[in-house]
Amino acid sequence: MGKVCGAAALAQGYAVAHGEGPGPLPRNGKEFFALVDAGDLAAVRVLVGYCRRFAHLIYNLQTTLDVEAFAIGGGISAAPAFGRTLASEVARIYESTYARRLGLAAPKLVTCKYRNEANLIGALAHHIAQAS
Repeated sequence: MGKVCGAAALAQGYAVAHGEGPGPLPRNGKEFFALVDAGDLAAVRVLVGYCRRFAHLIYNLQTTLDVEAFAIGGGISAAPAFGRTLASEVARIYESTYARRLGLAAPKLVTCKYRNEANLIGALAHHIAQAS
């Protein structure tokens, strides 16, 4: 999932969309979101497209599994622009489908309690489970 849904995928998407334009390309999510926050139109377009694809994944999982919530963690959860854009895209998709008209639950997004540390805690829990 990280290659599709992680912040590094955003930086890579920006590099593809931006080409060899002026200025350095972002090397990670933090640099990418600095471009978004600065109003870089290419970065904003990449973010919207990324969140749209991510929202489709969430919507498909919601309609298939009817989960209680989708917890967003890792470094990407620290970027307010990501949370706003993803929530907007999830709502847009939900409103444009029959799910709303049929009374099906809308996907609920929550931020992991430990945000950026969530993936590290999960990796540690996996390591401890494997060692037992």
